[in-house]
Amino acid sequence: MLATLAEIKTYLGETTTDFDSFLTMQGQLLTESIEGYCGRLFQSATYTQKFYRDGQCQRLKDIYLYQFPVISITEITEDAGTPITDYLLEKDNALLTRSFPELWLQGTDVLEIEYVAGFAVVPSPVMYTFYSIIEANYNKKKNGIDINFGRDVQRISIPGALSIDFDYTLDANERKNRFGAILNGYLNVLDPYRSERVLTGQIGRKYE
Repeated sequence: MLATLAEIKTYLGETTTDFDSFLTMQGQLLTESIEGYCGRLFQSATYTQKFYRDGQCQRLKDIYLYQFPVISITEITEDAGTPITDYLLEKDNALLTRSFPELWLQGTDVLEIEYVAGFAVVPSPVMYTFYSIIEANYNKKKNGIDINFGRDVQRISIPGALSIDFDYTLDANERKNRFGAILNGYLNVLDPYRSERVLTGQIGRKYE
C-alpha cells in the first residue's frame, strides 16, 4: 500500500481498532486504483525486465524501462548471463543507451535487465489523493453514511417549491474512466503522473 495502516490511522487521528479492516481495504483499493490509473507503481522496488530479439525489439539503440524513475541498475545480461556494462542511463525517464556503435539485442536473443525503480518518497499530490479519498470514505463510514452517497447525484431543493437533481454520471465527467468511480474528482491531480508506456518483451516484479 502507499501507506501502512498505522500511517493511515495517524493521519485520521483514529486510535481504536474499530475501523482497521475498513481502512486496510480502503488503502489497498486506493493504492491499486491510483497505480492502475497512472499505469505505474510509485514505491521503490526491484524489477526484472526481459527483451527478446523479434520484430519490434530487434537491434535497439535505446531502451525505455517500464518503471521509472530508475534508482539503480543491478545487472544487465545477455543470453547466457554475459554482463553488459557499456551503457548510459538517464534515471528520470529510465532511458538506457548503448555506447556507440553498439546496439541492444545485437547478436543475442534475450536481454535481461534487473533494476530498482520508484520514488523513495511518493510525490505529495499522489499521497494527497490517497489520504483525501480515504478520509472522505472514513468519515462517511464513521457517521453511518453510505460510502457512495453523493457521488452520482446531488440535489438542490426549496421545500414545497422546487427540487433539482444534478446527475454526475454523464459522459462529460470522470465516470468515463474506469477508475473514475473510485478516484472521482482527483483524476486531474494524478494526470501529471500517468505513464503511457507499453511493455516490450516481458516484465516481472521481484518480491523480496
